[in-house]
Amino acid sequence: MLAVNSAMRSGEILSLKWINIDFEKKVAHLEMTKNGEPRDVPLNSKSISLIQLMIGIDEDKVFTITNESRDALFRKLKKKAGIKDLHFHDSRAEALTRFSKKIDVMRLARISGHKDVNILFNTYYRETAEDIAKLLD
Repeated sequence: MLAVNSAMRSGEILSLKWINIDFEKKVAHLEMTKNGEPRDVPLNSKSISLIQLMIGIDEDKVFTITNESRDALFRKLKKKAGIKDLHFHDSRAEALTRFSKKIDVMRLARISGHKDVNILFNTYYRETAEDIAKLLD
């Protein structure tokens, strides 16, 4: 649920430390990302609520499971639900697609960490002419 609400990658979520969560500003600071650079991720209210559920479990880390455990649990739940073609990374794509309906591509790039906005524009912006027409009135 956190991935769908924040567009963070699995490794980014699992690397979260309490010191890097600012509940007042609703921001998670990622010290290291896939592209090798730090990034601040804005958090919506649902993300904040999900993170707050973890308070008191560990002093340092928000989540205490390994990526391997996360992967095994995800595959187990996917199998139990009868879902075959679903990957954890799909939650990031879902989040970015949802966000693209609310914010412009430049803001989306700030959330995702993409340096090439063309990837975001061509992959996640799926507005039809009808969708855009509704915004014009």
